[in-house]
Amino acid sequence: MTNGKELIAQRAISPRAYRLKNGNLLVESELLDGFHLIHISLEIEPKERKIIRAKAEMQKVPHDICSTVLVKVKRLKGLVIKKGILKDVSDILGGETGCVHLRNLATIVIDFAAWVLMECAVKEGASPEEFLKGTCAAYPKGG
Repeated sequence: MTNGKELIAQRAISPRAYRLKNGNLLVESELLDGFHLIHISLEIEPKERKIIRAKAEMQKVPHDICSTVLVKVKRLKGLVIKKGILKDVSDILGGETGCVHLRNLATIVIDFAAWVLMECAVKEGASPEEFLKGTCAAYPKGG
């Protein structure tokens, strides 16, 4: 116990982005905690912001049925990273026939991918406001 507190659990999710030789982005991450090791990988075509490949693996899960949800990940293919995508991801990967942990990991990776796409566009001269309007207090719709 340190400073009156004892660490009893921890979860790590660390997304990474790579530019591929073909110009696409590859965004990957793992969810790691005491019960899970789940990996997700999305290939994204940056101009259209479209997911062109989606893959996931569950290397450690608490129940055999957990890995049956992996087939749903392919349904992310074709989704465009824009307003409303996180609801679509929740509909595809969540609920009674889904996995809350895989859904959480996918939404974090897609949110990160949106930021990476914005950063790439800004480096090429785009304005961040194009991407951020209406997303937070710093970029209100009317401001």
